[in-house]
Amino acid sequence: MLFVLTSIFISYLVVPVVLLLLIGNVFFRVKILRSYKKLRNSNVDFQPGMIMNPEKAQSFFRSNYPDQADDLISFVGQLRRLFLYSFAGLIIIVVIFLAVYLNTK
Repeated sequence: MLFVLTSIFISYLVVPVVLLLLIGNVFFRVKILRSYKKLRNSNVDFQPGMIMNPEKAQSFFRSNYPDQADDLISFVGQLRRLFLYSFAGLIIIVVIFLAVYLNTK
C-alpha cells in the first residue's frame, strides 16, 4: 500500500517539475535572445565551440572584441547555464519516471 501511495505522490510531482522547467526555460531563452540581439547589432562573430571552452572564449573576446567582451562572456555563460539546467531537468524527469515505474512493479 505504501508503494502505491508513493507512486501516486511521485507521479503528481511530474507536472509541477515539468512546468517549473518550462518556465525556467522560457526565462533563460528570453535573456539569451535579448543578449543575442544586442550582440548581433554589434556585428560580433564567434565560433560555437567557444561555448564549451570559457577560458579560450574569454581570451578570444578580450583580444578581438574588447568593447563587447563582457557582454559576450555573459552570453556564453547564459548559454552554458541553459544547457546545464536543461540536462539537469532531463535527469530529474527520468529519475521521477523511473521511480514511478519501479514502484508499480
